[in-house]
Amino acid sequence: MMAIVAIPLYIDDQLVHGRLQFLTIEFMMTYTTSTLLWVSLYTAWQRLGIDWSKLSWQNVGYVTAIMALTLISFSIFPGAIYIELALLIYIAFSGHWRTLLIGLCGLIIVSILMVPFDMGAFAIPNLYDGVLALLIFIFTTVLASISISIQVMEYKNAVAARDSWQRKASLDPLTGTVNRYGLLPELAIEYERARRTQYTYTVAVIDVDNFKQFNDTYGHSAGDRVLQDVAAEITRAVRQTDLVARYGGEEFVIIFRNTDSHDAYYVAERIRQRIAANTSRFDNQLLTYTVSCGLSESRPHDSHPEQVFDRADDHLYTAKSLGRNRVVVAPNTAE
Repeated sequence: MMAIVAIPLYIDDQLVHGRLQFLTIEFMMTYTTSTLLWVSLYTAWQRLGIDWSKLSWQNVGYVTAIMALTLISFSIFPGAIYIELALLIYIAFSGHWRTLLIGLCGLIIVSILMVPFDMGAFAIPNLYDGVLALLIFIFTTVLASISISIQVMEYKNAVAARDSWQRKASLDPLTGTVNRYGLLPELAIEYERARRTQYTYTVAVIDVDNFKQFNDTYGHSAGDRVLQDVAAEITRAVRQTDLVARYGGEEFVIIFRNTDSHDAYYVAERIRQRIAANTSRFDNQLLTYTVSCGLSESRPHDSHPEQVFDRADDHLYTAKSLGRNRVVVAPNTAE
């Protein structure tokens, strides 16, 4: 940028009347642009670093295109400078922060090299006006591009923070499964999918048997260990596409996606057997426990998303009343 300031000096080394004012304006614009660009470069590398693994041919292509368009605008086709401006704005909106800064540096470097030979789009009869127009173009391009890129980056950070908060808010901190807050929207999604298409899903409600008595005997810390082990056993038994949630207390819910109650029963039964055979170690004690489960398949005439859950929950209590440690399936037709 300082070289651009010096161009008129070595083209005409005579300080004519009014030239000092022109050089002052030129220097101020150049200094402001340089400061803005280098501060942005320093900030970007401090925050983002240099991650060569993220370097792609697309990024290299963007920078090469910017330098090529700058060269063309100073030699063959002056109008290429407007195409270059559009490309820089596109890169800024795309959020390629480091690519944008390197591209802007490339624009300035090529401009410095070309201006002594050909002013291109800035070949105005008055040399001083041409240089000033070039500086204004570079200044406004740098300012607009960086401003847009900062706004895009702040927006992406806000979206990422919101998504992270939503994920944390929808997870149970003890077991790592989805909590009730995250379960209800998933039930609504499955309900709408089943209502629109020939799609069946099954909901299982699982409850640890005699958990209050277990807590009273061994303490809440032991109860927490049991809940963690039960959640881990359930998660291992289901598919990645299924959803495991802690509904509250010692009650867990599974959404078996695209699965009827017949197939879901075998998975639920396997979970029940594994938990009954499992032991949890806590303070040198081996803890044993069982679970009961109610299952319900979605029905075409269900009128709201929670209806299939309510049926599964009702049949969980049936399993409890029949002696616990068992899986009870709701009939596929209305009772």
